[in-house]
Amino acid sequence: MTPIFRKELRAGIPFACLMVLVRIVEEISGWVTGYPDIYSLGDMIGQGGGSLEGPLIYFLLCFAYGYGLLIREKDEGTLEFLDALPASRTQIYLGKILAGCVIVAAMPLTWNTTLLVHGWLGRDSLETSLYLFDSFWTFLVEWFAGIVYLGIAVALSFLRRFAFLVLALLFLGYLKLSTMDLSWVRWLNILEVFDYTYYGSHPVPPWGKIAVAGAIGIAGFLAAYFAYLAQGDRMGRVAGALDRRGCLKPLLAAGAVSVVLVWLGIFIYYIVKSGPDYDPDAEREVQVVYESWETSRASGGGYDFIYPANLEHRAEGLIELAGETHRQVREFLGVPQVDGTIVANLGSNDPHFA
Repeated sequence: MTPIFRKELRAGIPFACLMVLVRIVEEISGWVTGYPDIYSLGDMIGQGGGSLEGPLIYFLLCFAYGYGLLIREKDEGTLEFLDALPASRTQIYLGKILAGCVIVAAMPLTWNTTLLVHGWLGRDSLETSLYLFDSFWTFLVEWFAGIVYLGIAVALSFLRRFAFLVLALLFLGYLKLSTMDLSWVRWLNILEVFDYTYYGSHPVPPWGKIAVAGAIGIAGFLAAYFAYLAQGDRMGRVAGALDRRGCLKPLLAAGAVSVVLVWLGIFIYYIVKSGPDYDPDAEREVQVVYESWETSRASGGGYDFIYPANLEHRAEGLIELAGETHRQVREFLGVPQVDGTIVANLGSNDPHFA
């Protein structure tokens, strides 16, 4: 398996370089057209969520790489040579897939490295962290997404020229389902694995969507594994035996009919849900629940702080620095001392309140 792994790593270097190049071009564009010197890493992390442009580019690159990862040997006529090696089909498959997983790590690794450089160069006096742990987590999540995209690519690659047609049909089916007001459809969007929520400036991965994407990726790798085994002589003999007994064509026909029935069911369901008499609000009851917490107060440095009691451990450090920070800012601006108490409402949306 090790020689196969090294061979696929060498073959995947151009794709890894392409992923790095895409990120470098994006970085140069940011330096030329943006203001990277005025943003801290916390600001950039907080502003980076919600866009599908990056995940879509990453998906297309992973799909282009994974499309030829397993079927290339069959198309080029070198599969028989691999079968002659002292390695099983499973070992060859694992060597190729592991090499592919390493290659798709190039883009998230480059992205998070440049993000750390941005944060280090743009640090201000309130930035107390380099966010190494957060960047490590985002790298793992994005790498995991690349592996899922690779699983989808290798599974569809055995359809040859119909792979892109099936991918387009899957995308169209998702768009149709997303218009039906079905709550579970949003979990199928594998591009939203990058859709973090933020606790201050700290990204929290969408673990539910990650689990669903992981299941889709595992299904893709398993389908590709059995399809890869089916290209061997043993499976060829099994297919020949089924054909001689007259079972192969009925099985293929049953599979095709099943696919048609599934799509026909989705189409009919969509027509019913899109009818003029359909009221989506009549089938569900929405209940809004607001989280409640106690409010705490503290004084320090001429400020009277109001904050949620569950954030007391985060407010203590800021309260201790309030007086000295106020004095330095006042002296820098050259303004006189203000008599009285300043009320500060501490929430969790401040990117530097961590």
